[in-house]
Amino acid sequence: MSVTTMRSSTDRAVELIVHINEALDEERRNGLVEKISEDAGIVSVEFTPLRHHLVRVRYDRKEVQSMDILNKIKDQNVNAQLVGPI
Repeated sequence: MSVTTMRSSTDRAVELIVHINEALDEERRNGLVEKISEDAGIVSVEFTPLRHHLVRVRYDRKEVQSMDILNKIKDQNVNAQLVGPI
């Protein structure tokens, strides 16, 4: 990805919070972050420190939709729901 493409992608980025309805160990959380990060349009993914049931995802709304992110999480057999944009 070129610097120009990356810059325009982050300029359009929005943030979303996803609530994970179950306790995940560190290995499972890391795997989930990796899996979500694979998709085009994802700028960053991180679990909220000290609140491991909340995931913050920055993404380019022109390349991916919030339901795509939720479905990607659910595809990993994780029970989750969208909280909303930040």
